[in-house]
Amino acid sequence: MPKTTTATLTAKAIERAIKDRNKLNGQSTNERLTLWDGVVDGLSVRIGKHGNASYSVVYRTVGNGPDSQITGRPTAGRQRRMTLGRHPNTSLNDARKKAQEALKLAQEGIDPQDARDHDRRERRDKTFADIAELYLSRYADRHLHKAHDIRRHFDLHLLPHLARSSFKNLERADLVDVINYHIDRDAVGTAREARKYLSAMYSWAVDEGLAQANIISGYKIKTNNIPKDDGRVLTPDELNLLWHGAEEIGYPFGPWLQLLMLTGLRLREWANATWDEIKLDAGSISVEIGRYKQRRKNSTPLVGTAKEIVNALPRYNGGPYLFSARGANGEQSIKGFSKAKKKIDKVSGVENWTFHDLRRSFRTYVEKSAAISGVSQPDRIAELLIGHSILSSLESTYNKNLYWDEQCKALEAYEAWLMQVINAPRP
Repeated sequence: MPKTTTATLTAKAIERAIKDRNKLNGQSTNERLTLWDGVVDGLSVRIGKHGNASYSVVYRTVGNGPDSQITGRPTAGRQRRMTLGRHPNTSLNDARKKAQEALKLAQEGIDPQDARDHDRRERRDKTFADIAELYLSRYADRHLHKAHDIRRHFDLHLLPHLARSSFKNLERADLVDVINYHIDRDAVGTAREARKYLSAMYSWAVDEGLAQANIISGYKIKTNNIPKDDGRVLTPDELNLLWHGAEEIGYPFGPWLQLLMLTGLRLREWANATWDEIKLDAGSISVEIGRYKQRRKNSTPLVGTAKEIVNALPRYNGGPYLFSARGANGEQSIKGFSKAKKKIDKVSGVENWTFHDLRRSFRTYVEKSAAISGVSQPDRIAELLIGHSILSSLESTYNKNLYWDEQCKALEAYEAWLMQVINAPRP
C-alpha cells in the first residue's frame, strides 16, 4: 500500500521527501508516498518512486450520490481525486487555493473536475474576438494608460480580419497576412502597431493559459524598401493657412487645432481633455497619469491666446470634456480625426502634413523664440514643454525644479512670434 503521512505541509518538507525518494533511485518499491496537508482537508502531494511530485485534492460532490433512505435527500457522490498541478511549477500556496476553490464548488453541488473540463472546452472553442475582449477588459483597460487607443486599434485594424477565426487554430502566417495587408496599403505605422499589440495579447494569453505560445514573437516587419517618414516642420506660411482654416471650420476641431499649435501637446491630450484638468487661474493644463504617454502627471502652462481659446469654449451641463462630439453635450470626447483633417486640408490648402508635424513645428519654433527672448537653456525648456524628460531617473527623484517661469516666458515669446505669422497677409 502507498505510504501516507499527515502534517502541515511546507515546501521544504516536500523537497526533503523528494530528495529521500531520489536517493532510493526507484529500487526499493513501486509504492507512491502521499503527504496529506494539515491545513486544507483533502489536499495532498503524491511523490512517485522517481521523485516526481504532484498536488491533488480528494472531494465528494454534494447531491451526486443516491437518495438517503432516511431523509430521502441526495447524498454526496463517490470520492474523486483531482490533480491540481505538478510541484514545483505549482507552488504549495497555489495548490491550497485551488484545493479550497474545488472543495467550495463540491460543497455547492458542482463537480470541480466537470467545471474545469467545461472551461477547457470553452477555451478551445473561443474565437480571436473572444480572446481579444478578454485581453482588453481584464488587462489593457485595467493596466495600460493607452487602453482606449489599443481598443480602437483592435476594432479598426485587427478584428475586421480575425474576429471570427478560431483562436486555437490561428497560425503565425494568419497574423503576418494581416500585418502585410496594412503594409500593402502604405500604412506602415498601423502595421507596426498591429504587430506590437498582437504580440502583447499573445504574451498575456500564454500567461493566462489561453495559448501555448506567442506565435508572433520575434517577427520583424521588413521595412528595407519602405521609406521612413520622419515628418517635417511646417513653414510659417503653412501655419498661417492652418490657423485661419481652423477658424473657418469652428468648434470643436478648429479651436482644438489651434491649441495643438499653441502648446505642442499631443493630439489626444487635448482631444480628451476635461475641465477638471484645466486651471485657468493658475494658467495650466494638467494631464493626468492615466492619459499621459510618460505615465506621470504633466502640467503645461497656458498663456495669452491659449487661455482665451479655452475660456471661450462652450461648457455643457455635466459634460466633462472640453471638445465634445456633435450632440454629445460634453459627455463624449471628439473622434474622427482623419475626417477632420480632410476638411482642414480643403479649407486651408495645406497638403502633405500630419497632426504630429504641428508638435515638431512647435518644438522647433519655441526653442528659437526662447533663445531670442533670452530664456536660459532654451533647448531644455523646449523639451519640457513637449513633455520630454530632461533628467535621468535618479536626478528626477531629487530635482523637482520644473522651470515653470522659464516655460511661461518661452511660451509667451513663441506665441508672440506665432501671432505675427498669423496676422500677416494670407499667402
